[in-house]
Amino acid sequence: MARYKRAASNAPEMVEAFWRQGHALVATGDYPLAATAFKRAIALTDDLSRGGFRLNDLYGAAAKAKAEHLESLAAWAAKDTKSADRHFLVGIFLNYDNQLTRAQKFFQKASDLAGIAGGHIGVFLDPAIESSSPTLAETDARPAASTPVVPVSIGTEV
Repeated sequence: MARYKRAASNAPEMVEAFWRQGHALVATGDYPLAATAFKRAIALTDDLSRGGFRLNDLYGAAAKAKAEHLESLAAWAAKDTKSADRHFLVGIFLNYDNQLTRAQKFFQKASDLAGIAGGHIGVFLDPAIESSSPTLAETDARPAASTPVVPVSIGTEV
């Protein structure tokens, strides 16, 4: 985390440092600062593919830690279902975990909540998907079935 923060400070044009800082902040549970880091990265680049980056590149064999971070993030997001940033962060996590369909549901809900202020979210939206304001149960933030982890129990409607 400190290295990414230092890199972002020393070379503010180095976009990947902001992306990595955001992921490190998610891992430490500092979600509001993670959202800020991701928004900064998005503002600095048009390349959201990040050269094919996936969370597995960052977590490697630590699949259990990745699943725990997603579960913690999902629990935090469920505490305020009217927060665009909370849906946005879950969408970012799922997007870079190659769970694109699930990520789209979170990005769409975040965009619906953010309205005109959600330009950083809109860049992730697939124009073929309509706004439907799904329930949190429909956007289920649990890891994919192939990942062995205790499911996130979120049943409230957003």
